[in-house]
Amino acid sequence: MNLELIWRKRPYYEEAAPTWVRKIWSRPQAFDHFVKKYRLRLTEEGAVIKIGRDYFVVSEKFPAIATEILGLSSDLRGEITHAS
Repeated sequence: MNLELIWRKRPYYEEAAPTWVRKIWSRPQAFDHFVKKYRLRLTEEGAVIKIGRDYFVVSEKFPAIATEILGLSSDLRGEITHAS
């Protein structure tokens, strides 16, 4: 695993996540709730990993797995990213 691709949840949300992440979860707390609610699936799919007692987001995998969980198509994901 490339350690450059893992982020703590808050910095990922604020700095590295695609724009659509902040449009769907308008507050970091809402993003945290999503990660907590779907932690098992996100971990199984490799979108989130546990290091010690903390969970980290894997930036190259999280967007695809999250959109799959949300039931969003890749086309819609692009619309969310480019919407004003």
